[in-house]
Amino acid sequence: MLVCVYENVLSTTQQQHNNNTTTTQQQHNNNTTTTQQQHNNNTTTTQQQHNNNTTTTQQQHNNNTTTTQQQHNNNTTTTQQQHNNNTTTTQQQHNNNTTTTQQQHNNNTTTTQQQHNNNTTTTQQQHNNNTTTTQQQHNNNTTTTQQQHNNNTTTTQQQHNNNTTTTQQQHNNNTTTTQQQHNNNTTTTQQQHNNNTTTTQQQHNNNTTTTQQQHNNNTTTTQQQHNNNTTTTQQQHNNNTTTTQQQHNNNTTTTQQQHNNNTTTTQQQHNNNTTTTQQQHNNNTTTTQQQHNNNTTTTQQQHNNNTTTTSSLVLYSQRNFKIFA
Repeated sequence: MLVCVYENVLSTTQQQHNNNTTTTQQQHNNNTTTTQQQHNNNTTTTQQQHNNNTTTTQQQHNNNTTTTQQQHNNNTTTTQQQHNNNTTTTQQQHNNNTTTTQQQHNNNTTTTQQQHNNNTTTTQQQHNNNTTTTQQQHNNNTTTTQQQHNNNTTTTQQQHNNNTTTTQQQHNNNTTTTQQQHNNNTTTTQQQHNNNTTTTQQQHNNNTTTTQQQHNNNTTTTQQQHNNNTTTTQQQHNNNTTTTQQQHNNNTTTTQQQHNNNTTTTQQQHNNNTTTTQQQHNNNTTTTQQQHNNNTTTTQQQHNNNTTTTSSLVLYSQRNFKIFA
């Protein structure tokens, strides 16, 4: 079945139930309201919308489904819901004033969500999936919420040149996460709990507030921050953890807390106007702390550890306190 509509004022309702169906729906230059519902189908769907003042609802349930949804240059509200599907989904949105909700539950799913040059609010929720997710956002005035729970998940979240608020939550996952943020006015919260996790968080040239929390993980963490006006909190509790925290050329306040870990920690700080608090409790710990050319106040607390510590403080106006109990 093929539906082509051009230059119309249009309301379209397309319902398909219990079919072996191939559907193509094209809408161009319309003032359009579209509802597309597909249930219990072996279905291939292509939905293209260009240059429309468009409200689109696409619901797909219990399908063996391949879906492509493209939206370009629209004043668009899009809801895409997919439940209990063996699904490959591509959602592309470019140059839109867009509100997007993408929900995926209980799927064997590959999802690509691309958003470029949008005034965009995006919610991407994925629960109980065997999921590969790519979320790219560039040059947007963007609020992004990405939630992933109980997944066997590979996630890439890239954000560049955005005025961005990002929340990335990952719980109870076998997870590889890459979060990159460059040249942003950014508030970032990255929470990871009870994961077998490899995490890379990179932040460069940002006016940035970053909170990275990791609890009860078998975790390798790299946190890099360069040339930022930055407040950083890194908390790690009850982990078998290798942590690298690098901070260069920042106006920086850093808090690094590590408790009850089998931990190797490297903290490097160079050319910063820096206040650093490093707390380590009840760890089998190797710690290296390097600070160079800083206007620095440093507090290093270590309690009840089987510990090897190297602390280098060179060429700065210092107030240094070491407390060993």
